[in-house]
Amino acid sequence: CPHLQKTKKLAIIGISDHHTRVMTGGSALPPNSPVVGLLFGYQEGLVVSILDAEEMEPFLPHETDSARAAHLETIRTKITLHQKVFPRHEVIGWYRVATTASTEEEEEDGANQCQ
Repeated sequence: CPHLQKTKKLAIIGISDHHTRVMTGGSALPPNSPVVGLLFGYQEGLVVSILDAEEMEPFLPHETDSARAAHLETIRTKITLHQKVFPRHEVIGWYRVATTASTEEEEEDGANQCQ
C-alpha cells in the first residue's frame, strides 16, 4: 500500500538537538550512548504526520526488573504529559541515532520495551 509520511521540522530539530547534546557531553549520558526517543504525531488514513520528538534514556541490558519498571513508568509519564498539552498527538514510533550499528535484536528489544 502506498502511504505518505510528513515529518515536521520541529521533530527533526528535536532529534538533532538531543543527539548533539549527548555527543558533545551536554547530557548525563556518555558521549557514545545511543540517542533514543519517541515520535509523536497522528495518522489519517494512509498519511502519517510526525510532529514532535521526545527524548528518553535508552534501556540498558543490565537493568534490574525494578529499574526497568521505573524506566517504563518514566516513559509513560512523558507520554501522558505530552498528550495533556497536545491531545491529538499519539506515539507514532521511536527513533534511534548511534555512532555504531546495532543488531536487529537490540532494536526489537528497544521497540518492545516502549509498548
